[in-house]
Amino acid sequence: MAPSSSTPSTTSQKQNKQSKTPNSRRLQNKIHIKHAPPKPYSYTEGQHTIYIKSQTPYMSALKKIEKMIKRTTEDKFNKNGVSIKPKLKNSKLKFITVKGMGKSMLKVLNLGLHFKGAGQLRVEVYTKTIGVLDEFKSVDSKKNATEEGNSGDANANDEDSDEDGDEDDILKKRNVSSIELKIYV
Repeated sequence: MAPSSSTPSTTSQKQNKQSKTPNSRRLQNKIHIKHAPPKPYSYTEGQHTIYIKSQTPYMSALKKIEKMIKRTTEDKFNKNGVSIKPKLKNSKLKFITVKGMGKSMLKVLNLGLHFKGAGQLRVEVYTKTIGVLDEFKSVDSKKNATEEGNSGDANANDEDSDEDGDEDDILKKRNVSSIELKIYV
């Protein structure tokens, strides 16, 4: 009889341990809002960086990269035949960067294999982990916000209730895998 009495106590102890951890419980009555990761931006980076999403068609991304390669390696001439833009060898830009996160990583790798298979371009692959921020808003505060928006500015007390509703919002950080290709021209 001793084993039967110890079994319920161990299961209740396991349940108590699980209920104490905040990450093990599910967030109910919350709306999940995904925020984009922060992007360091400079003018030169924007000229040679392509971001691939999961909805981006493969052929569109391929043509965009080929167009960028062609644009950076071609000479442009004015009416007199003088070169306006020197070839890439004299320029600071030596590679094109293609970035993707999550589900789009496979598409980015396939693009890299395409250019590496051509044999003319060198491709380097870098993997990263990027921290993104998720926001969970309560469903009740979402409904209140839509009702307040419909009523207009009738009550000045509505502003006080908005500040109280922000306390229910939960922010969580999660890590997402990312990949970066450098296609050297």
